[in-house]
Amino acid sequence: MERTRTQNRRVRAVFSSLWQAWFALHFLGTLFLYYAPLKWCFSKKKFATALWLQRRWAAYLRLVTGIRLRQSGPKPTQFPVVYIANHANFLDIILAYGLVPDYFHFMAKHSLAKVPLFRILFHNSHIPFDRHNPREAMRAFIRARNDLKAGRSIFIFPEATQNTGAPQLLPFKDGAFRLALATGAPIVPLVFHNNYRLLAHQRKLFARDTWGRPGKAQVSFLPAIDARMSHCDPETLAEEVRVQMQECLNRGFSKG
Repeated sequence: MERTRTQNRRVRAVFSSLWQAWFALHFLGTLFLYYAPLKWCFSKKKFATALWLQRRWAAYLRLVTGIRLRQSGPKPTQFPVVYIANHANFLDIILAYGLVPDYFHFMAKHSLAKVPLFRILFHNSHIPFDRHNPREAMRAFIRARNDLKAGRSIFIFPEATQNTGAPQLLPFKDGAFRLALATGAPIVPLVFHNNYRLLAHQRKLFARDTWGRPGKAQVSFLPAIDARMSHCDPETLAEEVRVQMQECLNRGFSKG
């Protein structure tokens, strides 16, 4: 019996490594293919077309890696909004393209803007920020605020990093909540229930005893929050929303 279990673990480990390699190959390979079209779109200021290409890229990745979306809860119908979500791995970003119905920009750590394949996105549409550099952080905040005032939604991972301890949430940074209070844009929380079970954290990819497999990614939209009606400071509001999202994670995914 023990020998059978060991063999099964080895088979799963081999399958997981192959799937992760397949994922990485298509993730990076398709970015190379999309680079030139995206560069052309940005040079011609065709930002909606550029986002459409990014959505096609993400949809292709879901298709070839066998990731299917199951979602619950009402999507927003009035825009712009500040989307927030828990963050465990790269799947969160890929799935967001298929979940968000309107035009939006990610806010993400500035280190991504230094990666050649991502640089074109962050210099032309998405917003990099460095919370350790007050001047750059303020510049990113102003740009995001202006985006919201111009009718473009913002997507933020308030944990500010890929969380190795999922499904337990890290403390939330308050930037998303300051944006909502400054602009009056509603906050729309998304909860990724099981992405951490489908793909490992970025630092654990291909490591021994890590995992990776196709499956159903379960996502819940929580009701929109009017930050100005909460009468809370940003830090208190951030903690209240974190608790709501943690409770949703603890309850598990419900299609109803």
